[in-house]
Amino acid sequence: MNTVLDDNKMLCLANGQRIKMPETCTMMFEVQDLKVASPATVSRCGMVYLEPVQLGWEPLIDTWKEKMEDEIPEPHLSTIVDHVRIICQSMLPFIRKRCKEMVPSVDANIIQSLLRLLHTFLGEKGLDLKKANLPNPVKAVMTYLTFSIVWSLGANLHDFSRTTFSSALHDVLKPRFPELPDGDVYEYGIDVELHKLESWNEQIPTFTYDP
Repeated sequence: MNTVLDDNKMLCLANGQRIKMPETCTMMFEVQDLKVASPATVSRCGMVYLEPVQLGWEPLIDTWKEKMEDEIPEPHLSTIVDHVRIICQSMLPFIRKRCKEMVPSVDANIIQSLLRLLHTFLGEKGLDLKKANLPNPVKAVMTYLTFSIVWSLGANLHDFSRTTFSSALHDVLKPRFPELPDGDVYEYGIDVELHKLESWNEQIPTFTYDP
C-alpha cells in the first residue's frame, strides 16, 4: 500500500506482481478509523485523525480567528476570542454538571454554533466593525457576544435549567461587561439602532411581530 502512495505509484500485490499506476489515477480513502494504519500510510495520505474528545474545542476558536482576520479588525477580534475562551472554559463544565439539555450535544457543536452567530452579527454581512461608525464599539461587541452566548451555550437547555444557567452566566459576564442588564438572560434583546443590550422585562421589545 505504501509504495502505491509514493510518487512512483507502484502497486505491489501479495503474489509478487507489480502494477504501475498511471499519472491520471488518484486514490481516495474513506475510513472509519486508523486502527490498523501505520504512520507511513498516514503521512503519505496527508491526513491525521483525532477523536473529538482528544482534539477539544479550543482549536475551533483558533481556526475561526484566522478566518475572521479579514472581516473583524483588531483589537476587537483578539478581544472576542479571549472572552469566548475564558467564558467557555467556565460555562461548558457548568452546563455538563449542573444543567440538563433537551438534546444531547458535544462541546464542539456548541462552540461552532457560538462562532457562527458571532460571524453573523459581527462579520462583513453583519455589523461590519471595519466600516461601522459606533460611539462605543467595545460595548457593541460585548452586546452581540452576550446574545450569541445565550443562544448557543444556553439554547438547548431545559426550562428548569435556564434559571441556573442565567445566574451563572451573570457571574461570569458581569466583571467583563459591567453594562450587562439585570434579570433573566433569556429575556434580553438588542436595540439594533444603539447596538446595546436591553432586558425585555424593563424595556419595550425592539423586535415586534405583526401577523
